[in-house]
Amino acid sequence: MKPVTIAALRKAKQLPPVLLIFGEERLLVEETLQQLLQEAYRRGVTSQQVEFLNCEELPPEQLLSRMMAYPLLGGRRLLILRRAERLAKLEKRKEGTLLRQLLEHPIPENTLVFVASLPTLDGISRQLNKPRHQATVEKKLRKAPFPFPLLLERHLWIEHPKLYDREIPSWAGERIRQHSKSIDPDALELLIQYAGDSLYAVHNEIEKLILYVGDRPKITAEDVAALAGFAREHTIFDLQTAIGKADLPRALRILKHLLTVQRQSLIILTMLTRYFTVLLKLAQLRKRNTQELSKITGINAFFIPEYLAALQQFPLKAIVQALDILYQADARIKRSGENAEGVLIEAIIAIIRNAKGQQ
Repeated sequence: MKPVTIAALRKAKQLPPVLLIFGEERLLVEETLQQLLQEAYRRGVTSQQVEFLNCEELPPEQLLSRMMAYPLLGGRRLLILRRAERLAKLEKRKEGTLLRQLLEHPIPENTLVFVASLPTLDGISRQLNKPRHQATVEKKLRKAPFPFPLLLERHLWIEHPKLYDREIPSWAGERIRQHSKSIDPDALELLIQYAGDSLYAVHNEIEKLILYVGDRPKITAEDVAALAGFAREHTIFDLQTAIGKADLPRALRILKHLLTVQRQSLIILTMLTRYFTVLLKLAQLRKRNTQELSKITGINAFFIPEYLAALQQFPLKAIVQALDILYQADARIKRSGENAEGVLIEAIIAIIRNAKGQQ
């Protein structure tokens, strides 16, 4: 089998006559296809020599006719076959025999690009070079629909398997660096919690963040929270302010509103943990000037006085207790699946009561 990367294709003397692109990460599949098109254009292929076909819509005879055609004006012809998994229906037809012959003896002047969704082959690239998974690889090949076993065995292919959860933050961080920007670790964590494990969703949020921060080189947790979709009537920052003032009734009203509108409990936990982490730093450095504190904490200098005022309500011991309460709340929601609203209400009540008990 011949797995390949787009980087390797760029280094090759010519584009291959046949290429398969598939995988669960559809965003990466589409991006690879666009990169391939750009490489073809760089090599002199014109838009008139590129053709897009949908294997679900065209009759079998027309599909084969287009696949077997030669370039009219010389050069290389690029044929993009979307929904290629639909070719499985040709296996026992005469067109299936013709397709098999074409894949065994492809036309050198053409590049046939099969773009497919193939659940039976998901993850095969991860397992291919691991001896303990060889039986699994062979089983996947046996179960794969026509003509994909032949494609994988005879031709080059690129799979984009679903990223593991642990891989998504580094993927997102690299995307942000491609825009010549950086992101704070807590902002990255917040972004992933908000967008979830869909690369399309993460990608879209990154694009919005890049526009939102403008010329600023760094993305902060405040930037992510500002775009997280909370209703403007109440924001996570309003909740922080209410807690900082030890105003329990207002804090609970805002919390209930936020959970009703968005139900983003993990974002709330992340932002409150960040809030008390900043208070912990300020409690130890409060004698510094506002600009120094802003630089150390990453908080806009305009908001530093509000944080310092919160220290009047939260002595050092209360801040440490608040962080412990939030850590336990996070564990309860993630591990035991307890009702997020109930856990957060208990946490905020405990945080504010602890603070008032130490005044």
